[in-house]
Amino acid sequence: MTPMTESQEYRRIFPIFFHYTLPIWDTTKQAIGAGVLIEIKDRLFVATAAHCMPQNGFCIVDEKGFPYPYRGPGVVTDCRHKPHPQIDIGYLELDKTDQERLRALNRSYCSLSQLSTDAISHGGMVHVLGYPVDTIVRDHQTRTFNLSKMAFGSPFQVPVGDYLTLNYPLMGWRHSVSDTEWEEQKFPTTPNGFSGGGWWVFHRPAPGELFNPAKHVKLVGIQSSWNFVHRVVNGVPIIRLLELIHEDYPDLRQELEQEFPVLLGA
Repeated sequence: MTPMTESQEYRRIFPIFFHYTLPIWDTTKQAIGAGVLIEIKDRLFVATAAHCMPQNGFCIVDEKGFPYPYRGPGVVTDCRHKPHPQIDIGYLELDKTDQERLRALNRSYCSLSQLSTDAISHGGMVHVLGYPVDTIVRDHQTRTFNLSKMAFGSPFQVPVGDYLTLNYPLMGWRHSVSDTEWEEQKFPTTPNGFSGGGWWVFHRPAPGELFNPAKHVKLVGIQSSWNFVHRVVNGVPIIRLLELIHEDYPDLRQELEQEFPVLLGA
């Protein structure tokens, strides 16, 4: 089996990542963020950054055109949600009605086994996905927004306090709603719009092994913020989300502890 080139790897894995990703709209600031769909037992969650869930209004929207200025209602507007009290991560819980509405967006749910709390090796590639504000297309005739998906891969640096860090590159991969291919191009000046998006690692299959997203695609964190002086982005480790859900949902604790023994006694 011939090893994949970097271009082939991006084109293969990014469409999978985006099936787990949703745009979240701040209805007050008129700002875009992202979230990751996660299934735990019989419950469905959206992991995101805490600042993407302002108390005065947010909703999940359809990336293929929604009116501006946007005040809602979105595809999903009212749902249980909780930000972490100390760090920039949190979750939304989707009920049955929300799930029906999301079917129209053709999204998939990340399984619990695809979450990873393993240490990331220094220099290991991490992929971050979102909807950068610099690429939002405004159709002034129909007064609608169209969102453009973008993703970048960057070598892991070192944890700084409670956060993971990556350099923010000058080049990235883009897939807009009107494109059928991923293209490498110059990246937006800032990562605004990536907030709440997933930090993913891709484990290449062994020679002769079939690719399996449940085994080879892992969610390790959630995008939070960035330092524009040093061009460094900060992510929250996914364990902080698991701790929050473990605390709030006693009926999920056994399953969470079996998959992540670090939660035992938490």
